[in-house]
Amino acid sequence: MKTIFIKCIALVIGHLTTLISYGQTISFGFGPIFTQSVQKVKLVNGLNDFQNTGFNLIIEYENKLKLNNSELFAALNLFPGETWIRIMRNKVTNVEAVGHRGINVKRLDLGFSYIRSIGKYFYIKPSVGIGLQFSKPNGLEFFDTINGILGTDYTETKPIEVESLNTFQFTPCISIKTGVIILKRIDIHLIIKGTFGFKSYQTMYFNYLYKGIPQETAIIEARGTGLFPSFGIGYKIAK
Repeated sequence: MKTIFIKCIALVIGHLTTLISYGQTISFGFGPIFTQSVQKVKLVNGLNDFQNTGFNLIIEYENKLKLNNSELFAALNLFPGETWIRIMRNKVTNVEAVGHRGINVKRLDLGFSYIRSIGKYFYIKPSVGIGLQFSKPNGLEFFDTINGILGTDYTETKPIEVESLNTFQFTPCISIKTGVIILKRIDIHLIIKGTFGFKSYQTMYFNYLYKGIPQETAIIEARGTGLFPSFGIGYKIAK
């Protein structure tokens, strides 16, 4: 019985090896990131912030399967984490903010893509996956420059505090990739990837008066949502 079980496992592994030997591509990409800062304890007239907070370097490996139009991928993302305190002084215009980039983030995305060919050279690939995300403080000092940034209605009662965290977490991600194949092996592409549901990796604390009245400490976290568009170029190392 044990011998039969071992043979079955070997057969499955051999079959999977055959499935994933159809073609491999390695690529490099670069692009802006857009991440969210959420006001866990709201600042008076405060807003959640979603903006370009840095740039992302991507190294990606793709393994085409012999299963119809499908592919496995692994993508390493390297980018800075940033948190922003944002207010809207008159609730209509004149948005002002202060932020800090004290975290470096690494995320390894593992997932599955469906390949849809468009003509002979173009393609589109919707994908789903899971990210293994690590954050680590980079030692960057925060310079409290709040005076003159948040306006005359806000008075600090102590300098802004920042807590940058070592974290590990899983982050669901979805993406869509489109590109063109030239010279049979060169892959030039655009990827738009989104992650959601990630926990905070950096927190800011703002103690203040509003129009002379003491307020509850505002707590702002970098968490929740990220958008990662990038341009890249790849090379088919095996067909």
